[in-house]
Amino acid sequence: MTIDKQKLQKLLWAEAASYRADCADWKPNTEALQEFLGEKTVEEVALELLAENEALRKEREGKVLVPVEPSAGLLMSMAIRSDHALGCPGYYDQKGLGRPNNGVSHARMLECALGDMRKLHEEVVGAGFYSPEKESDYLAMAKAVQP
Repeated sequence: MTIDKQKLQKLLWAEAASYRADCADWKPNTEALQEFLGEKTVEEVALELLAENEALRKEREGKVLVPVEPSAGLLMSMAIRSDHALGCPGYYDQKGLGRPNNGVSHARMLECALGDMRKLHEEVVGAGFYSPEKESDYLAMAKAVQP
């Protein structure tokens, strides 16, 4: 629906407030609203807005809201999920574990993991390489490497 929803909201609030207050502005506010709506009635606009809301609700089904900027806690949780040892301070600094970290400190490994998690988060929120328009391209690449 192509209607200025902010202007509609202001006009509706003005009419509702003046009507409730039994104010002399009620008639001019009603006329301003009717002029704005043109051929449509308030009821028709309300039904169209409800239909639009329903379409948006269906589009969001199966999706969740994710903050555009991840918190430090989220990134840390993601890093630990990827490598549980990162959740044990100093784990990679211990000698004799036979860990393949090639002498890289625990702090540096964590720093790198947090950077990787930020990149993954960027992909999820649409700030990375991915976009829905490129879905078929990425799908083709994924299928090309499957046995």
